Amino acid sequence: MTYIEECFRNKGVRLTQQRRVLADTLKSADRAMTAHELFEAAGRARPGINFSTVYRNIEILKSVGLVCEIAGSGGNTLYAYRDDEEHHHHLICKGCGKTISFEFCPIDELKDVFKETGFIPTGHRFEVYGYCSECESKRRK
Repeated sequence: MTYIEECFRNKGVRLTQQRRVLADTLKSADRAMTAHELFEAAGRARPGINFSTVYRNIEILKSVGLVCEIAGSGGNTLYAYRDDEEHHHHLICKGCGKTISFEFCPIDELKDVFKETGFIPTGHRFEVYGYCSECESKRRK
C-alpha cells in the first residue's frame, strides 16, 4: 500500500482517480502550486478534469493529511504535498516558486512566553520568502 492509499484508508475516505491524480501531481512537483496551476497540471494527466473538482478535492486532500496550505506571496494560496505527518514550515522562492520544507520551528522559542502569559496557541504558520540559489544567481547577472 502506498503512502497516499494509506492516508485515505486511515481517514476512511475513498481514493478516487481524480484524488490520486491531484496527489500524484503535487507529489511530483518541486514547488507548491495555486489551485489553478494544479488544475492545469492535473488536466495534462487527466484530460477533462474540471476546476470545481480540483478545488473541492484539495480540501479532501488536506483533510487526509496529504496537502498543506501555504500563504503565497501576492495573496495567493499555495498547496504542497506532505509526505509525512511531521510539523514543518516552508522556504518559498519568489522567482521560480520552488518550495523547500524545513522542520525547525521558531514557535519553540516562544514556549517560555506562552507559559508566562498563559497564552495557549492553537496553530501557526511560518513561511520565508526569498530566492533560491538558481534564481538569485540569475538576478545578479
